[in-house]
Amino acid sequence: MGETGLLVVLDTSILMLAVEHGIDLFGEISRLVPMLHKCVVLTSVYNELNNMSKSKSNKEKLLARAALKMVSKCEIVNFKENEGADDSILEFAKNNFRKVIVATNDAELRRKLRMLSIPVIYIRESNYLEMDGEVSW
Repeated sequence: MGETGLLVVLDTSILMLAVEHGIDLFGEISRLVPMLHKCVVLTSVYNELNNMSKSKSNKEKLLARAALKMVSKCEIVNFKENEGADDSILEFAKNNFRKVIVATNDAELRRKLRMLSIPVIYIRESNYLEMDGEVSW
């Protein structure tokens, strides 16, 4: 796994919901992934949040801006930025198999990741995170 340990890839849904429900996203990830890890955001997710931060909907705009502040604590990974966020996350996870966990609340993306045996972190009962799948440490 190298010096950085596991990569925890955050998607738009988990960032927005963590902000909306006041979840300590990084604390919860550390609880679930106690070994060395780094939270990363792909450029496609960053761009999606950036666009949402200019939304006409005040709620979406505020949530996206707060999510972007959380993203500042992560490494931004330039990967397939012209693809949709879900497709780029799937491909990144496949390319980094056994070194990546994806944090998402998108049901379809979760299903696809689990079919590939990629561990998924998601928000449970609007107040904590849970992990589905095995991580080999």
